[in-house]
Amino acid sequence: MEEIAKLEYLSSWGKAKKVGEVMAILSKNLEKYIERGITRSGPHRDQYKFIIRGCDFAKNASTGQKRLISLVLRIAQARLYSKITGRKPLLLLDDVPLELDPEKRGKFRDQLPDAEQTFYTFLRGEGISRREGSSLTYEMKAGV
Repeated sequence: MEEIAKLEYLSSWGKAKKVGEVMAILSKNLEKYIERGITRSGPHRDQYKFIIRGCDFAKNASTGQKRLISLVLRIAQARLYSKITGRKPLLLLDDVPLELDPEKRGKFRDQLPDAEQTFYTFLRGEGISRREGSSLTYEMKAGV
């Protein structure tokens, strides 16, 4: 079943829009930031909220649904990279099959853009069937 998701951007600077407003927030908190060794505001602290059927997706979604939306965002990111740069991305996909049934794994694989290289990690028996081209598989045993 297809769902329409609304994406809300939540800035850690609140309603500050102008450089002067942001600088005032940073200046006000400068001593705390120096004392803690980390800032509590800025792009690294911003949040994105997905709203589906009027509800906060993160609060109502299953682990598999959260995993799937994360993967969809990775696909969009890789496609945008290719569009902007004209280059194929390098894909690093860690434990992609976890929480996804075989049908969703296949759909995910089919949506991946062409890549220069793709690296997967997954548990034994949970791999994604190979795409065309050459591939190597390494298995870890006792840390080796």
